[in-house]
Parts: sequence; structure tokens; C-alpha cells
Amino acid sequence: MQKRISVEELITFKTSVLAQLLGRMVDASVSNDLGLSSRQWRTMITVHRLGHCTASDIARFSHLDKSQVSRAVFETEQLGLLTQSTDEADRRRSIVSLTSAGMKVMERGLRGTQHRQRALEGCLSPDDRVALHRILDTLTAQARHMLEQAKATKDRPSPP
Repeated sequence: MQKRISVEELITFKTSVLAQLLGRMVDASVSNDLGLSSRQWRTMITVHRLGHCTASDIARFSHLDKSQVSRAVFETEQLGLLTQSTDEADRRRSIVSLTSAGMKVMERGLRGTQHRQRALEGCLSPDDRVALHRILDTLTAQARHMLEQAKATKDRPSPP
């Protein structure tokens, strides 16, 4: 008889639960502190990290859908936090940048991010923090590999 697996033992279940909890924590914090959605914050923090970039760059780096990025860019542009300009090298593309108001919001938001980071890391020993980062990197690489395999299998033509 096959051992029954408890859903709580599944890596995918545990990481999904953790991701949901962390997402809700960020949502509440970013909404309360900055008046932004987590999608808007994630877009802004990505622009801050990448510098002048396209919506496709933001989507690729942040793992958000391009439609989510486009909406977040539009919303934060309306708030005066991001700006879009035409790419001189390819006039079909828009370059997204932080405005000076966006930089001020970014500074406040980064303080909150650092506070959340310290609170989360505070419950781990230094060795556990190192191990966690190593394990997360390993699982991320494996998940990317498995996703590529699934896409390749899906794209493979069916036998006649």
C-alpha cells in the first residue's frame, strides 16, 4: 500500500502558502505606508533595480504578466511616480523611469522593505539564513528547468 502524502509535506503547497502570506503582508504594508498595490510597488522596485527599462524588461525580471506590468505602469504614471518616454533607438518601445516623486516614494518604501526583511530574518539563525537562500536558489533553478521541460513537451508535435 502506498503511503498517503499529507498536503502539508508538499514543497509546492508549503511554498504557495508562504508566498500567499508574504504577499498579503507586503500588500498590507505597501498599501498602508505608500498607498500603492503590491503590483505597483513590485513594478517600481524593479524599475529602481534595472534603471531605465521597458515593460517587457520589468515583466521578465519581476515575473509579472506583461498586462499586469502595463496596468501598474499606467497607474503609477497617473500618480506621478513613473514616466514613460519613447526609446530613441526603437521608437516602437517605451522606456519606463522613476520620477523624482517616485524616488521619494521608493526611499520610504525601501525602509519598509528593509524592516520586513529584518523581521523575517530575525527568526532565523545566520546558518539558517544561508541555508534558506541556498535552498531557495536550488528550488528556483529546478522549477525553471521543470517549466522548460513542460513547455518543450507541450510544444512537441503529437505522433501520427
